Amino acid sequence: MEQRLFPRYQLATPLTGSVEQEGARYSGSVLDISLGGFYLHLSKPPQGNLKLQGDDDYGEVHYAGRNAFGFGNLVRVEKFSKGVGVGFTWDRSGMDETSTLLVAELIKEQQLKRGLGHVATADADIILAGHVSSALTDEVFSYLRFIGAGKARLSLKECTSVDSSGIEMLMALRDRGVPIVNVGVEIEGILQRFQLSALEPDKKSNDA
Repeated sequence: MEQRLFPRYQLATPLTGSVEQEGARYSGSVLDISLGGFYLHLSKPPQGNLKLQGDDDYGEVHYAGRNAFGFGNLVRVEKFSKGVGVGFTWDRSGMDETSTLLVAELIKEQQLKRGLGHVATADADIILAGHVSSALTDEVFSYLRFIGAGKARLSLKECTSVDSSGIEMLMALRDRGVPIVNVGVEIEGILQRFQLSALEPDKKSNDA
């Protein structure tokens, strides 16, 4: 599947994008992207039903005043209480060179962000700063073993962005019962999309 062939990068600030099927165009917010495609959130359900693997599906992403576009296929359609999520995969062999280079530029920016994250501690808080991704996993879990899952809290007060691999790490910590605290407004919006915001921000530890 496309997700296994190409790493996906969760965008802290969504881009504008669109998909087209059977002459109808649907515009929304690009939430994550890879070299193979992107995931688009539509705030309103489209008229009629979107079909998977339709003929001549088309996708477009706007980035830095430029557009990456090409034919491909809708590979996922998910209905939510607030809109619809659409997974789109490009036919990379049919993309023009300008679009291919633009997507590669965007992916490189996301990869560079992964090197901008770091981990610190303060008492029982594990503080994630900068860009949160799977690159921080080993260090985070090392601190978690030292502090103890029953005592540790995960603070995002210094987090500036998070990608899909970082979301997966946060889900793993949530499943271990580690509360997420001090979440900024922008990051909270990202967590809400993955149902991670049910954990109460700024909740004080019972040991405090």
